[in-house]
Amino acid sequence: MGGVAIFAAIFAIWYNHVKTHRVNSCWGPDAVHLLVHAPHVEFLGLGDAFNTPVDKNIPTDKANVQVLTRTSISHAKGLTHLRHALRQDVSYCWDTCVVKNPNWSHGMQFIDGDQKLTLVFDLQIGALQTLESRITLQLTEKMARGIETYFQEISVNVATGLPLNES
Repeated sequence: MGGVAIFAAIFAIWYNHVKTHRVNSCWGPDAVHLLVHAPHVEFLGLGDAFNTPVDKNIPTDKANVQVLTRTSISHAKGLTHLRHALRQDVSYCWDTCVVKNPNWSHGMQFIDGDQKLTLVFDLQIGALQTLESRITLQLTEKMARGIETYFQEISVNVATGLPLNES
């Protein structure tokens, strides 16, 4: 019985490594740890200088982008699944990594004390960038549409005043 448990543990470690090694090596262990374990997560609505910001600009590879809305989603329904999906290699197109002229419209910040991971998204072209490392990745079409749906649901709940932990 103990041998089966040890085998299962080794298999689980190997399986997790195979499914996440590209993301881990691309973003680094600190960023991945924040993605998975940060106790505070915020949803950011981003825009340009023609809107009234609620927060300071955040620098991207393109230019500074205004934070128009900032909402805590730390306990939002589905966040655990989104964290898991963002960590999986299968969520990204590794062979087609050319992302041109992104228009960052949404963001997420994963915060643990003074450590922060900021992701910005252009879901029209399926791009994601980590601001701390300036790494831009191409999302798969399925992943981009899933994130778009999740962000729309969050935006509707915020606009209507519905709690984020209930549907």
